[in-house]
Amino acid sequence: PNSTHLNSIYELMVNVFLTDKNYLGAVEAINNIKNPNNKMLKAKEQALFNLGIEAFKKRRYDNAIEYFIKSAELYNAQSFSGQVYLWLGETYYAKENLTAARENIIKFISSKQGKTAEVQIKIDTGMHRVGVLPGEALDRLLKHLKTLKNIKVVGAFTHFATAKKIGNDFTLQQYADFRSAVEQIKNAGFELRYIHCQNSNATFWLKDDICTHVRPGAMIYGYYRLADGSKPFPFKETMTV
Repeated sequence: PNSTHLNSIYELMVNVFLTDKNYLGAVEAINNIKNPNNKMLKAKEQALFNLGIEAFKKRRYDNAIEYFIKSAELYNAQSFSGQVYLWLGETYYAKENLTAARENIIKFISSKQGKTAEVQIKIDTGMHRVGVLPGEALDRLLKHLKTLKNIKVVGAFTHFATAKKIGNDFTLQQYADFRSAVEQIKNAGFELRYIHCQNSNATFWLKDDICTHVRPGAMIYGYYRLADGSKPFPFKETMTV
């Protein structure tokens, strides 16, 4: 145990363990090395990552999270990949921890991928399926996005639920909430190239002065009908079922 070659012996053991895919043995050997060098720390990061994958495949999600977190603690600019955050996100998703899943997926996107992801923010204006609520929740998201160098916010959008009925209160309230959210995003310093909310029906009647695009769906095939059965424009249907 007092040999001056002890660290070299452990390093040789690490190489053997990694070759045999004995990742736990490799981690234990590295833990016995006093002041491990960068090569050994990278090997430990990789071994912990692989242990996490093995646990995930066996659906031992708590063990997988433990290994992935330990691997992520060793992540740095020289790391082989940011995929540990992707796998952490997948594991948390499997455990139905959607908040932790989202946070780690965002970390993966913003890690060393050599790319900048352009994203659009979905605003929840009342359908409550996906998206972020205007106000405090959106403010927290925007503050977090500012810390992610590899993510660029370029747009904002929402979906209307009842736009087939001209002038209905719910759609008008959705639009008002969306306008408020767009203003909130701009005030936070983000420049938006894409702002859109109108589906086929809202395109016909909603008076809008902030959107840059519309999203016609069935209308591009000539099919649309408002709630009262009217068709404001004489489009010709291109297909029928």
